[in-house]
Amino acid sequence: MELFGRKKGSRNTLIIKDHVIRFIQADEASLESIQRMEERYLPKDVIREGRIEDYETLEQILAECVEQWNLRNQPVQYCIPDVFVVARKVLLPDDIEKKEVAAYLYMEIGDSIPVPFEDPVFDFVYAPEGHAVILLTAPRYHVEAYASLLQRVRCKPNAADISALCFYRTLALSEAVSAKEHTLLLQVDLQAAMVSIYQKDKPLFVSHISLESGEELWEIKVGRMEEYHPVWMGADANLQQQMDTAADETERIMSFYRYSLQQGAHEIQKIIVGGDHPFLTMWVDTLAERVDIPVKQAEAIRFSTFEEEIPVRFFENAGLVLKENIRN
Repeated sequence: MELFGRKKGSRNTLIIKDHVIRFIQADEASLESIQRMEERYLPKDVIREGRIEDYETLEQILAECVEQWNLRNQPVQYCIPDVFVVARKVLLPDDIEKKEVAAYLYMEIGDSIPVPFEDPVFDFVYAPEGHAVILLTAPRYHVEAYASLLQRVRCKPNAADISALCFYRTLALSEAVSAKEHTLLLQVDLQAAMVSIYQKDKPLFVSHISLESGEELWEIKVGRMEEYHPVWMGADANLQQQMDTAADETERIMSFYRYSLQQGAHEIQKIIVGGDHPFLTMWVDTLAERVDIPVKQAEAIRFSTFEEEIPVRFFENAGLVLKENIRN
């Protein structure tokens, strides 16, 4: 239920994944101002690995959400599907000043700065050390496909972001992460996992991991209180295999980060696991058996002005609420 009318600068955040749409509305860029949290699970094969497979069905469902959540003609913020995001460190020429970086990247991406797709969109943050940036790119076609879909259902998309950055913002606000540490975040959903690494509040690495035997082995059930939740219908061995495969990849990334990106000078000091997977505790236990650093599960947070907890599965929406520099 919406408690108050919208004010100028209100945030309407949509996270659209393969299996679910999640929404948080806040009066301003503050978690204390959150007024509403909603979610709508999607049928199978409407979206697959971020690609819209059944545009008509997705548009119909999203239009219903827009009406139910009072989003018609409202500005909305959304995230680019994780699978399309590529992050890399780019060293800048000595003669390029900070005010010239955007123009330099615009000219050089696809030329002296290769990316794995044509016609990219990009953003960047300055690296913690050295005259360099962390370049974040995604294919324009898929980014604009979601923006176009939102416009068709009478929304006004005014900002796109990356789920890993949103997840980190929420953890940073709750003081679950420290800018001084080299922290690895593992976001686990039903069909995929996202690994990202941060130091001094900067994303130094982002990588997407697909989970085999994913979507077809989940069923969305309705509980006694009419809440929806995913139920694993496959064998326990298959579920454990997913965890082992992701743990192997996480260990490989940790080694790559230490020896290739940091030249042996630094290593991961802490791992935090979040996402909407129902068995996050098992993911934490699997990783904790492999590594000799703390592995912690993200925990729900509460603000005194909002009656409910913010569940971990809504952390990406919460971080999108906190995003700065959104035009109204």
